[in-house]
Amino acid sequence: MPNPLIERAKRQTVSTAQLTAREGATIRLLNNTGSALFSGDVVVLDDTLDRAVRFATAAGEFPAFVVATGSPAGDYVLCLRADTSIALVSCEGPAISPGDTIIASDSNPYGKVLEAEIGYGTLGIAAGSKLDAVVTKVPVFLQWAFSLP
Repeated sequence: MPNPLIERAKRQTVSTAQLTAREGATIRLLNNTGSALFSGDVVVLDDTLDRAVRFATAAGEFPAFVVATGSPAGDYVLCLRADTSIALVSCEGPAISPGDTIIASDSNPYGKVLEAEIGYGTLGIAAGSKLDAVVTKVPVFLQWAFSLP
């Protein structure tokens, strides 16, 4: 029986390949979350629609994007491409230190610290810190990576 995580990663890799380098640091994608999005929110590629994003349903979903400019539900949103920038990312959970791996959270629309070595997709590496469990924007070097369980 095929591993569902691996099968989803294969589908999303094909969708991600459609995002061309000529688009620069941002990508224009359809907001299919059902909610308004704001700068710093974390979303993932929606593999059910062409060039759309949705909220993560599991921690570490891949590929994850950071919203550059917000939009209402059903409108287009600009998302930052991985490996192009540092972004202020809305992060939840416990303290974050520089160098921590940040992943998409299943508590939308946030990022959070990778807590266990399981199959995951990274959003990036923290370049700043936060000291408590309050949702705060943290600078993150956007850098994709994927690990299978």
